[in-house]
Amino acid sequence: MLADINLLPKKDPRNVANATLYILLAFIAVIFAGLFIIQLTSANGEKAEVKSQVAALQSEHERLAAEKGTKSNSGSSVSSLQSAVEYAHGVSLDSVPVVKELAGKLPERGFFKTFSYNDAGELTLSVQFDTNREAAYYLARLKESTYFTKADLISITAVKEEGTGPAEGEESDGVPRSEAQYILTLNPDYIQAESGEPADDDSSS
Repeated sequence: MLADINLLPKKDPRNVANATLYILLAFIAVIFAGLFIIQLTSANGEKAEVKSQVAALQSEHERLAAEKGTKSNSGSSVSSLQSAVEYAHGVSLDSVPVVKELAGKLPERGFFKTFSYNDAGELTLSVQFDTNREAAYYLARLKESTYFTKADLISITAVKEEGTGPAEGEESDGVPRSEAQYILTLNPDYIQAESGEPADDDSSS
């Protein structure tokens, strides 16, 4: 009869339990690490998507703001054009009353050099006087006129008029004079109402 002899050392049950526990812990750690990586990847993807959405919203906001600005500028241009057309319609009248008003306020030796106005209702006037004082006096009278809402003296220069007729105390040739330029803003309501009629109070010199 053969004897069963086992020469291998007996396994310690505690070692087997410890190894199993380590393996189980390692497996759990791998699972948690995988879940963490998945969540991190998902969070990064969501973050990138949020950034993309924010960029898209900002771009859309800028586009809408640009369109609003363009529409506003276009509306402003249309409004300005319409106002200019309405004003031009309002001042499309006989300029004789305006010229009479301007001439009626000139001093005795003042006379016009140039006279013009544009669609914006601004009248540019160049006048010659004997002295700067007369130019300032003429501006004051223009400011009082109801034909104009605004009157400004923009420049005044000394000029010599060759061959000008002599005045008392002056030489016959090379008489020094002053040339003044004014910008006036017409009053379309008053001018239209008074077109073809002489002004009552302000046209007298």
